[in-house]
Formats: sequence, C-alpha cells, structure tokens
Amino acid sequence: MRIAAGAPVLASGRFKRVGLKNGYTLLVDRSAVLPEELSLNGSPLEKNGAILVDALKESDFALERDGKFFLKISQPIVVHFFEGISVKIFPELTPSVCVTGVFAGGKGILVLGKEEVICDRVVDSFEDSVRNSYDIPKFLKDVRENSGILGIVAIAGKVVGTWAKGKLDVL
Repeated sequence: MRIAAGAPVLASGRFKRVGLKNGYTLLVDRSAVLPEELSLNGSPLEKNGAILVDALKESDFALERDGKFFLKISQPIVVHFFEGISVKIFPELTPSVCVTGVFAGGKGILVLGKEEVICDRVVDSFEDSVRNSYDIPKFLKDVRENSGILGIVAIAGKVVGTWAKGKLDVL
C-alpha cells in the first residue's frame, strides 16, 4: 500500500521553474533561453525529455510530471525523497528518468533508468518483494541485471541499499 508522502523535492537554487501544458513543470538553468514553442504531449518522460535535450542544447534541466523527473545535468543535484534521506545524483547517471516510491512500513525507493515504464516496474517490484531490510540485497542483485536501470536507492527500516552505474551518494 502506497502512502502519501508528497513528491520528491529537487534541492537546487540554480533552476527557474516554468509551467508547461499537459501537467509538466520544467526546472531549467536560470541562464537558459527557452524555445518560443515547446510542444510536449502525454508521451513517456524519456520521449519528452529527448525533445528538450535537443531544444535546450547545453542547459541543465529537470522535466517533472506527477512527481517523476527526467534529468539532464552537468553538475550534481540533490533529491530529497524519503524521511530525511537525500540522494546526490551525478551527471554520469543522466539523462535519465527518476521515479520514487514511498510505502507503508518505512520503505522507500528511488530509481534512475532509461525509461519511465521500466522505473515504474522496479518500484512496483520493490513494493511487492521487499518486506524487510533482509530483502534488500537480493532485490538489488536482481535489479542490477536490468540494463534499463542506471541506479537505485532502496530503504527498508533503518537499512539503505544502493547500486548505480555511476556515482550516486546517499546523504
């Protein structure tokens, strides 16, 4: 059972917030010049993120919809996502989709991946398969074999497990 915990929060003053159509919010470098017409639809985050990668060239940004992010950064960014736990995501793990889940029983997960649907599946798998802290190592081992996953922070009780294809720090 998922519990309401609010959306993850990006901790960065270097972005300006721009409201877009179709429920999207764009957090982009303050110095970025936005195209006059940004046409984003209900496609998965990775497709709309790719449009922005092309449109914004060298600018860092985070595209948010429904508490999920598409990140493209050149400097580390901090995401607050679970009961006082933050994660510093480094550029080598982007561009990527960032999905989080917070569940009853003191469980939470942050997943970085290539596609929104893959990240959602990993979050659902975590909810179903991790009952306590002893389940985290097996879960991480199983997920590592998914080539679409770039990084994970999994929490059960007071235990935090991480795995990533680049640098990812738990703060």
